[in-house]
Amino acid sequence: MEYPDFIRRTVALVTIAVVAVLIVLGVLKIVPYLVIVFTGWVLAVTLEVPVRALQRFGLSRLLAVVIAILAVLVVGGLVIALAIPPFITQTGALLHQLPDAIKEGLDNYSQFRNGSDILTRLLPPLDLKELDRVLAGRDRAERLSDHLAQFANRALPVLGAIGNSILSGFANLLLVALVALLLLLEPTVYYGAIVSIVPERAEARTLEIINMVRRNVVTWLVAMLASMSIATVIFKIVLGLILRLPNAFALSLFAGLATIVPTFGPLIAVVPVAIVASAEGLNKLILAIPLYAAVGLVQDRVITPAIMKNQLAIPAAALVVFQLILAAAIGPLGLLLGAPVLAVIITLVRELFVFGVLHKDDAVPDVVAAEDGTLFLSAPPPDTAASEAEGDE
Repeated sequence: MEYPDFIRRTVALVTIAVVAVLIVLGVLKIVPYLVIVFTGWVLAVTLEVPVRALQRFGLSRLLAVVIAILAVLVVGGLVIALAIPPFITQTGALLHQLPDAIKEGLDNYSQFRNGSDILTRLLPPLDLKELDRVLAGRDRAERLSDHLAQFANRALPVLGAIGNSILSGFANLLLVALVALLLLLEPTVYYGAIVSIVPERAEARTLEIINMVRRNVVTWLVAMLASMSIATVIFKIVLGLILRLPNAFALSLFAGLATIVPTFGPLIAVVPVAIVASAEGLNKLILAIPLYAAVGLVQDRVITPAIMKNQLAIPAAALVVFQLILAAAIGPLGLLLGAPVLAVIITLVRELFVFGVLHKDDAVPDVVAAEDGTLFLSAPPPDTAASEAEGDE
């Protein structure tokens, strides 16, 4: 290779690397806005279903959009009016109960541990003296000055941060609503812009993929809402009617809402359930955790797949990893948006690369495992395991 040619290729490679880095940095800068646009698009695609249904009755597009939005607001207002007051009441009672519940749970743990010499050696002791002193308030006077100093140093910045977070969240909600409204009023304009930048021979295929992505997103959202509602009712039956835990409505609603965040939500919601159950006795705790896990398993393995009808099968491990990656990139919202974003990515990769580039429309590999764990692209031959066993001998 001649020296000028080497210089030219080196400069080209460095230029490509610099441009790639700048693109990545630029994308990272606009990620929050992309999240807002994506959330607004998900909302618009979902509202498209009732809007189209209303248009079949001869209503104009604008009137159908207005009626659909008003219906959503009315239904949401009714749910808030019926569910939020008892939820707030029971949540307040639950928060008031938590310190005593923790103390009773620790007392029950100590009694359980001291009931057997074997358990005494196996389980670690828990010292309740400090907790008793804090709950009784005997050292409140001693710490009052420290608390006042801490409040002066920390309260104002915390309040300011909370205020900024509330204002920022409200502004983001308004932007999401605006994006959803604009996309809902004239969706064909934006989809037409996407189709206009692809070759003419790929226009029909592009629209097919867009429709597939939209169906998958609607399927995910409907399944999430239906599964959340069913799970809340089942949690209420289990926690309130079977276990008879106090403040069961608040616990059930919190557990049901937590299922919006796949995988991580139920793990967080089990904490207050375990605390309240332990305060009622170890027998309630021993029953509550398996029953809670059983409800989550039924929701994850039976209810949600039945609603989705295998249209949006996402491997659990892939979803967890993707949620963590997205949460690291955009914050806690990544845990919520992980499922729809991954569904869109899987659909695009499958349709554009696997089917479009590799042409595996009818030949997607079906990997199976033999009895000895060997992987095959189809059903393993009947004598495979026997022949390998003979070879080992």
